[in-house]
Amino acid sequence: FSNIVDNDIVFDSYGFPYIPARRIRGLLKEAANEYGQFDSSKVDLEEQLFGDETSHLFGLHNAKIEKLKEIHEEIDRMDKEDKKYVSPISVLNHYTSIRHQTSIDDNGIAKENSLRSTRVVNRGVEFYAPVEYLEEDKKDLEDILAFVRHMGLRRTRGFGEVRLTLEAEKKENKNVFDVVSKLDDDREYELKLQVVNRSQLTITGSN
Repeated sequence: FSNIVDNDIVFDSYGFPYIPARRIRGLLKEAANEYGQFDSSKVDLEEQLFGDETSHLFGLHNAKIEKLKEIHEEIDRMDKEDKKYVSPISVLNHYTSIRHQTSIDDNGIAKENSLRSTRVVNRGVEFYAPVEYLEEDKKDLEDILAFVRHMGLRRTRGFGEVRLTLEAEKKENKNVFDVVSKLDDDREYELKLQVVNRSQLTITGSN
């Protein structure tokens, strides 16, 4: 989309944005060095956590939307008529927005040919990256994750504020049909529904 977007993001062939592992790893290395400057006992933290090119103390994969593999498979199974509703551009537009900026001269007038457009991931989108590490390094890894506050371009202009956390792998929920088959028809059950907003949300009405 170079004809309409000057600075684009990384996204797959289906239109879903993702964060390359090397970008995250680079930020974590920077954070480890910063941590070492605050605590003299952690000066070798980068080497301890990430090792060198020949070791495999730490492994990190691309950060993607949750259950992205299953979503890809669902799209592949769609009829050709239905796939037009989940085209790569429509998927990309769901998760992202385009920001426009221009330079202003001393008279408050936009400079000629200074208009630039940048695609940004919408606020609130969550990415998950599988990670392998030594259990003894968990506390230090959690500490340096807290050092990473921004990611991507224009970090000094309010873009790319992030929060990184280390989470245990989620267990898959039981098949709902397996649960329903065990319910007693003579009893009443309270079902709780959890709704998680994955992007910007507008709810109309006053109630």
